[in-house]
Amino acid sequence: MPDNPYTHRGPVTGEDFFGREKEFARLLQLLGTRPPQSVAVCGPERIGKSSLLRELCEARGPARLPHLTFVYVDVQGAYDRAAFFRAATGKVAEDYQAFDDWLDEQPQPVVLCLDEFGKALANEDFEDDFFDFLRSQANSGRLALVRRHVGERDRSTARARPGWDDAELWSGPETMEVRGGRVLPDL
Repeated sequence: MPDNPYTHRGPVTGEDFFGREKEFARLLQLLGTRPPQSVAVCGPERIGKSSLLRELCEARGPARLPHLTFVYVDVQGAYDRAAFFRAATGKVAEDYQAFDDWLDEQPQPVVLCLDEFGKALANEDFEDDFFDFLRSQANSGRLALVRRHVGERDRSTARARPGWDDAELWSGPETMEVRGGRVLPDL
């Protein structure tokens, strides 16, 4: 019997990551637009969404889309807005204005890969203005969000936030999908 190449030890990258070519092609297609398009990565737990985000930020994104800056943020470790902004900016910003200034200083658009985004949706310390701010920044073209889909477990604790709960994107028990706001033709 061949060895199972998949592990249960957390996100993997580099030579430990393989496959998901269809998902990467779709991600790169959506992020390659000008301005880059925000994306939701959907699928059940333990299917590799976190690994996909890490691999996108650490290797494939910078190699294929050098006109973008990729930043991975594990939202699970960001207990409030200030912690989120510190994680996203390398401890440069802690509030809206400082984050906005940080974006202005970036020579190219930033792609924030938001792992465990459901933790922010469920956290009372992340008020509605935080999500409005992220949406506004994404609409400006200076920022794109790649957010890991809110799984069933996270969705049950998330507060209702119009436009952020990905229930309509749920793809089924054994698949992972990459969804953007509009459908682009295959290249």
